Amino acid sequence: MNEAKLRYYSRFKEVTEFQLHTLRNQLAQSVPSGQLCTARIDLEKMAAKYRSLLDSLTTAKSPQPQTITHVDSKELEALQETLALEKEKRMVLEAMQTIEGVSAGAVTQIQLLSKRMATLELKELNERERANHAARQWEIAKEQLRNEEQRSSELERKVSQLSKACLEMQELETEARHQFLNSVSREESEADKKRVRELEGSEMALRHEVEKLKDIALIADRQRQAIEQEQKNNQLEVQSLRDRVLELESNKGPDESSFGRLNRQLTQLQLADAEAVKRASEHHNSINRLETSNIKLERRITDKDNQLNALREEHKSKENRLRKTVHQLRLRYAGCVAVSESEKMSRLLREAQADRERMFESLQTAEAARSKAEGLAAREVSFQTTAAELAALLKDEENPDRIAIVVQKLQQLQTRLADTKMSEAMHRRAAERLQKTAHYLESVSRSQEVQITALDNERLRLEKELEEAQLIWEQREAQLEDALHAALKNEVAVAQQLEINALRRRVVDLVDYAKVEHVVDSSADAVKVLEERLANKEQVLAKTKQLLEEACRETELMKQRHAEQIRHLNEQMLGTADRSMKQLLAAVTNEPDEESQAKRKIYQMEKSLRNLEEALNEQQQMLSVQAAKLRLTEDENSRTKQSLEDAKTKSDKEISRLIHSHETSFYDGNFREDKKILGQEIRNQMEKVALLQDELQSTQNELENWKYKAAKAPSIANKKLTDRLKNEVAAKERQNQALTKALEELRGELMKQVSLLGRTNWR
Repeated sequence: MNEAKLRYYSRFKEVTEFQLHTLRNQLAQSVPSGQLCTARIDLEKMAAKYRSLLDSLTTAKSPQPQTITHVDSKELEALQETLALEKEKRMVLEAMQTIEGVSAGAVTQIQLLSKRMATLELKELNERERANHAARQWEIAKEQLRNEEQRSSELERKVSQLSKACLEMQELETEARHQFLNSVSREESEADKKRVRELEGSEMALRHEVEKLKDIALIADRQRQAIEQEQKNNQLEVQSLRDRVLELESNKGPDESSFGRLNRQLTQLQLADAEAVKRASEHHNSINRLETSNIKLERRITDKDNQLNALREEHKSKENRLRKTVHQLRLRYAGCVAVSESEKMSRLLREAQADRERMFESLQTAEAARSKAEGLAAREVSFQTTAAELAALLKDEENPDRIAIVVQKLQQLQTRLADTKMSEAMHRRAAERLQKTAHYLESVSRSQEVQITALDNERLRLEKELEEAQLIWEQREAQLEDALHAALKNEVAVAQQLEINALRRRVVDLVDYAKVEHVVDSSADAVKVLEERLANKEQVLAKTKQLLEEACRETELMKQRHAEQIRHLNEQMLGTADRSMKQLLAAVTNEPDEESQAKRKIYQMEKSLRNLEEALNEQQQMLSVQAAKLRLTEDENSRTKQSLEDAKTKSDKEISRLIHSHETSFYDGNFREDKKILGQEIRNQMEKVALLQDELQSTQNELENWKYKAAKAPSIANKKLTDRLKNEVAAKERQNQALTKALEELRGELMKQVSLLGRTNWR
């Protein structure tokens, strides 16, 4: 018996060592949850930095070629002006050489004409200097405008940096809150450490006691073997003595021999009876030992089952956490492009931007060269024609009216100069008017930038509120999980109590069937405990229903608030679009000479209005889709409530049926007469209790699933709301960018018009 126990213990020790080895290997291959969270956070930060770097590379522009081309264009203009002056001087010298061959009579008139031409040239030079001064002033204003644009871009970059810093601070705050939620107080940790030390000390003491008891058991076993050997020796001696007595009796008479045989038979019967009694006692003791060992094994099995249940729950919780993280990562990176594809797209986009800039610069230079060449050609043609006419008149001696014709030509030149002055004045006034419109458009753009910053601040505030609401929901989820864990612990305690009661009933059935009443009382107590547990569960269900109702109310409030915010933002956007349209129409209608350009601008503005209307329609469609999704979530909540009520009614019916069956079995008066029938009924009742426990477990699992879904739904709704708000903000930013592009195109057209006016003045 002891050897069998030792072999059993050795096998159990080997199995436990193998299990410990496997668990250690699993722990060595696993990673702590804290390191996993930190690694995930670092990966998200690196991905965000990499995306920002790609964006900065795509949006970066090299200002060096623009500055070089600007300087080259200025030098080329200066050289062209000097070349034009030299050509004019050459033409005048050639005209003077032709005039030297004229007769002396017309010298005085020629001198007067030369004086008039000199005065006209001086006036023309003054006008040119004025035009150059106006062009320089225009360049200075353009440079100031460019500086203002650079400053605004720098301010935008600083604002984006500040917003990124705010987002990083918010991420740090959320991380700290998560760490504080998962952390434990110092007092609790110290108490746990103290308890662990005490348990380790008690474990060592118990091990020493077990070793001492093993030594005592070995000594007792050896003593028992020695006593059994002595008993065997005594029996052999008694048998030898009996044989000698039989031999002595055989030597006597027949009466004495018969009497001896009877005496011998009696002694043999007594010995057989004693041996049978001894064997019965030994069998009874062995049965008791087997029962005790069976009870111990059942207890060990229950302990192992509890450990397996705990490990199963732990693995389930880990699996749920991993599923949550996977779901969050899928939601976060849904629709994202791969890194290689994004790199290819960014590289192609940079190359396309560089090609576009080169083509635009080459086109600008070609247009400038063409316009200057056309102006120089027209000027040369006009100078040559006038010089040829004057030379022909001066050489024609036969014509008596040549001096009058020359005077007429000079008058025509004066009228041309007056016309040029008038056109220059008109162009100057147009340039001033365009400058005013440009300043006005700059003020409008500044006001729109202020509105954009206000909208960005509003967006940040909304994101912060959404994050706070999400944190509140996570705290509620943690509270509900704690409540569920407490309910599961209560269920484990109830299951252990039921198993203990079942074992007690079995022991009582094996030992004595007269103690059935005690078993029935224990089953009644177990039923009462189950009723109390079910009452507690009903309270927990009521609390969860209350939390679900509060969540529904909060989601409705958030939905209303979000609808009001969207309506307010749409009104602001429409108001800004109407104001910008009116301002642009007013700015365009102030120029009656450019009707075709005004029509084109009005067509562009109508096109932008149509685009805005399409964007509004898309937003309305998105709102309708979100409302349909919200109705679906409300239907799911109603279905979960109905299923909870059905499970509650089913459990109530099962409890009433169980109580009724127990009462009928307890108050039956014939259970003492037929013990076997009563034992069978008790076993049936135990099977029913087990079935009831299984049904309760299934209902509890369903409740956990519904609670998990109900607790998870608000966070999903919040995430959807955040995504929707982000999409709306992105759409508004795109609209603002489209408006800024339209303003930049208007500025470019105005600049082109001013440059054309400057060229006509220079001509």
